[in-house]
Amino acid sequence: MLLLFFNMLTILLRRFWGLGALLVLLVLGLAGPARATHLLGGEMSYRYLDANGPAAAPFRYELTVTIYNNSLPGAAQPNNEAIVGIYNRTTGAQIVLTATNYPRIAAQGGTPGLMSIASTSLSQVLLPPTATGCTVTGPQQPFRLQKFVGVVNLPVSFDGYYAVFTRSARNVDVTNLNASSNNQPLTLYTSMAPALLPNHAPVFSDTAVAVVCQNDTTISLNNAVDADGDRLVYTFGSPYGQFASSGSNLPRQFPPLPLAISYNAGYSLANPFGRGPGNFALLNANTGVARYGAANQGKYVVAVDVAEYRTINGREVLIGTTRRDLQLVVALCPATQAPALAPAVTLPRAYTIEEGQALTIPITATQPAGNPLVLTANSALLDGAGGFSATFNGSPGTVAAGGLTGTATATGRGTVAGTFVYNSACGEARATPYDVALTVRDVACGGKTVADVLRITVTRAAGPTAIAGDATACTQTAHAYTANGATATYRWRATGGTVVGNATGPTVQVLWGPAGTGTLVARGVSTYGCLTDSTSLPVAILAAPVLAVVGPLSVCQGAATTLSVSGGGPYILTGGGTTQTGPGPFVVAPTQTTTYTITGAANPSGCVGTVQATVTVLPLPTVVPGAAVAICSGGTGQLGAPAVQGVTYSWSPATGLSNPASANPTVTLTNATAGALTVTYTLTATLVTGCTASGTVAVTVSPVPVVRAGTAATVCAGQPVTLGAPAQTGFTYAWTPTAGLSSATAARPVYTAINTTGAPIVVKFRVTGTSPQGCAGRDSVLITVNPLPPQRTITGPAFVCDPSQEFTGTYAVAGASATSTYQWAVVGGTLTGGQGTAQVTVRFASGAPSRSLSVVETSAFGCTGTAVSSLNILLDQPTISLTTASVDATSNARIILTFSVPNGQNTPNQVQVLRRVAGTGAFAVVGTVAPTATTYTDANAVDAGANSYEYQLSLANGCGTVLTTAVAQTVRLQATATAGAGGFSQGSVSLNWNPYVGFAVSGYRVYRRLDGAPAALLATVPATTLTYTVPNGALDTSSDGAGFAQYFRVIAFSTNDTPLLSNSNEALVSFANPLAFYNIITPNGDNRNDRLVIDNVALYPGNSLTIFNRWGREVYAATNYQNTWGDAPDVAPGKYYYLFKLADGSTTKGWVEVVK
Repeated sequence: MLLLFFNMLTILLRRFWGLGALLVLLVLGLAGPARATHLLGGEMSYRYLDANGPAAAPFRYELTVTIYNNSLPGAAQPNNEAIVGIYNRTTGAQIVLTATNYPRIAAQGGTPGLMSIASTSLSQVLLPPTATGCTVTGPQQPFRLQKFVGVVNLPVSFDGYYAVFTRSARNVDVTNLNASSNNQPLTLYTSMAPALLPNHAPVFSDTAVAVVCQNDTTISLNNAVDADGDRLVYTFGSPYGQFASSGSNLPRQFPPLPLAISYNAGYSLANPFGRGPGNFALLNANTGVARYGAANQGKYVVAVDVAEYRTINGREVLIGTTRRDLQLVVALCPATQAPALAPAVTLPRAYTIEEGQALTIPITATQPAGNPLVLTANSALLDGAGGFSATFNGSPGTVAAGGLTGTATATGRGTVAGTFVYNSACGEARATPYDVALTVRDVACGGKTVADVLRITVTRAAGPTAIAGDATACTQTAHAYTANGATATYRWRATGGTVVGNATGPTVQVLWGPAGTGTLVARGVSTYGCLTDSTSLPVAILAAPVLAVVGPLSVCQGAATTLSVSGGGPYILTGGGTTQTGPGPFVVAPTQTTTYTITGAANPSGCVGTVQATVTVLPLPTVVPGAAVAICSGGTGQLGAPAVQGVTYSWSPATGLSNPASANPTVTLTNATAGALTVTYTLTATLVTGCTASGTVAVTVSPVPVVRAGTAATVCAGQPVTLGAPAQTGFTYAWTPTAGLSSATAARPVYTAINTTGAPIVVKFRVTGTSPQGCAGRDSVLITVNPLPPQRTITGPAFVCDPSQEFTGTYAVAGASATSTYQWAVVGGTLTGGQGTAQVTVRFASGAPSRSLSVVETSAFGCTGTAVSSLNILLDQPTISLTTASVDATSNARIILTFSVPNGQNTPNQVQVLRRVAGTGAFAVVGTVAPTATTYTDANAVDAGANSYEYQLSLANGCGTVLTTAVAQTVRLQATATAGAGGFSQGSVSLNWNPYVGFAVSGYRVYRRLDGAPAALLATVPATTLTYTVPNGALDTSSDGAGFAQYFRVIAFSTNDTPLLSNSNEALVSFANPLAFYNIITPNGDNRNDRLVIDNVALYPGNSLTIFNRWGREVYAATNYQNTWGDAPDVAPGKYYYLFKLADGSTTKGWVEVVK
């Protein structure tokens, strides 16, 4: 099981270095001294670059040495170079390098010509992070990851090379190896393929895990990726140490291989953790997944070798090997259950698909404790956007710089799931599988890690294996061939012949051409659209006699042609469903374009001459004479259809046609008979090929029907008249204009005459009758419409003012026509003369209950008016009285009059309103009002505050009698203010007014309105009192005025039970009401200067008063002071100071002395 401590570290290192294989080394729960110059492990790889090196060493290889350096305190610092020797794999001899091969050359222990590869990267000291709140016990193993990368130029070697690295020394406290003398080096080598086999060494795709949990199973992922697609085989190896010939230094000859470090007693290659229960080391040879189990804590070294095999010329050849040297720590891990990938039943570990096929793999893992999990997929397929079409959890993968694989992750708690999707493309098939390395990490405290590998084999689509068919063929003969082997579709290609018809099915027809050798090639296309390998068939093409055909090879549809043949008869002609034999010629009449095959006698090779002749059947032109045409006599119809390019046209007969050579002429014919006539036209169309066709069309000509609009008539406006004639069967009718018609579509509509003018008008009606054949007949009729007399007005006396007397009046028709006659009727009187004329004399009797007359006019056209002109004679006996004249309570600029006019409803005239300033000259009209009204408001230049006005009303009845009212005079109030001396004297107002005239006055009410407040009644005085004095405030008892703006009004009231009222104007007087302060008070109880009094203080609300004694101590304070301070027993005599403030913020300061 793997520990959480490696998870974050792995991410950190891969981001920093971009490594596909990382060795993480920790020591947990083991105690031991720090040792100097200890190496913890390493790897070595190469890749062939190109042949662009110098002439003596043209082949360029890149070498990479990865070392894990101990970083415990006291450990030696990492070296700044890696010494590597290069050896010829054919002879084993060292290739002694010079500056031509590599710029840095070094010697080691007497061995010259070695690469001195400078350190290219060195990480910081790395330690795995620990989850928040997680405590780790036991020592830890910090380390630094170091890489050495160099490019070397090598001479030719047909078998390749060895690159060998060695450095001292390993840990002295390794449990399973004999390294106690501190002289066992870390030795690595890689077998490099020759330049003739360009190769990349396998690169480990995931982290090498260095902790094995004691008494548990730990899974280590050693899966590698080979960029060349070679097959990889994983095995355990014995760790290398010194060389037999050179000890800890590089030798002159390689092989022999380095010496394997001897195992301590009880340990071996097969049992690196020792024998006994719980100790094992298992390695999957195909995937590199290792399973370790150890019963005892300690440090153990294990080596994993990866051999790569490539199939060359049908034989699998070992290309090279790569080693990972691991130092494993067996420690006591927390008792946490490891996560588990789904079993193979639900998550198979191996898949096989065909190139072009899509594969979806749902992947899940669980952890019983519900810990947070990270599921990582690592694969060459996850090479980012633009590479393989593969994703995990929706991500195409992230590839670290220089890496061959990419990774993508999914996260979850307790359960983690992700889907791997691979849409393989054509050309991605290979003999070795694509590996998807899965790692599930429990990132909780004490969490463990599991890993496994999914293997995806992409096979090439199976193609055809052979072609069945004739291997010999005569020229110009067709042969059928069939491909063996099932694929979705095929692609055929013929050399020396032509594929006839479909070239994508399993069977194909090939027409072989000139004599010689032909080849037929078949290639499959898989169900997923990928091309397969091809197979071919050589065909010998033999010569055959040559035949020739002469004769017309085109005929019109329905005609025949004659074909003559030469060159080795007799012949057999086939085609078009017919067979003919003999020497020819042959007569054929194909119904469609037909290819005829003519076969002659065989030559000595057995090949017969064959020739084909295609007779083209020319189409006949399309003839469109058009549908049958029906027209009315004199009407026009359309024949044919639009012309087609390349076709000529001819019509017969030509009678009535606009153009007999047009494809679509118009036809115009007449019919003077009572029945329909039919004419048949024939159209002949001719193509440029000479082929013709014809067709006919019938034209039916119907006669024009007879329609009657009726007889002309003269009518009065509003009089109905019937138009038209009885309807004909099947006919439809349409009348214009439609105004006044009972129906615009009837055969005999009724017209109600309309004439709103003063003169006769003539209306012309047109009717169109359409027969069932669609032919229209037309007629019209004139209707004269005379106007009706208008309603006129009767003039003459319209009023009776004395119903007890009879009277005679003359009445006339206003605007009478001299050519009309008039018929009069009288109610309540007798017509005494003028009947039949426009003027009559009428005598009305006395005491008649009602009186009226009416007249009906008949015009010179004999039309009698429907409207009766009439006149009612009304009884006009009004009276008039003026009730009151009163100033408007809301404005001194308006005076309201109330009046009554009994029996005024029949009076024709308005009431006149007369006015004058009281006591001045004549009355003047200031307005009029209807006699049915009861009030009138005079706002015509009225100023009731400046004047008293006299009013009189006047009314003239219908008989000319003028009625007037008594005069009414308004009250004018004058107000004069008298200022006070201050203190208890705040002044007064003197009021005086004139008496009201118009009704019997009982008395006057005096009102005052203070500073916008409602009016208050001050007094009621008798009618003889016309003055009144009003004090400003409470006289002799208060120093406060009544108000600033004081408005006064008096109202006269009558002696009636319900008094009549008349307002005076509203008079305004203003008082300043200033504040006044006094300095001496004598509180002796005489009510004279007993308190501090401030004049008019009550008129200034919101005030405040503060009083201080002579020592500045406040002795009194009040808001809205009421003149109450000073007479209390506790007010000592002496001088005081006051501060008085108004609501507007203004202040008054002063002093007051209390004298007792």
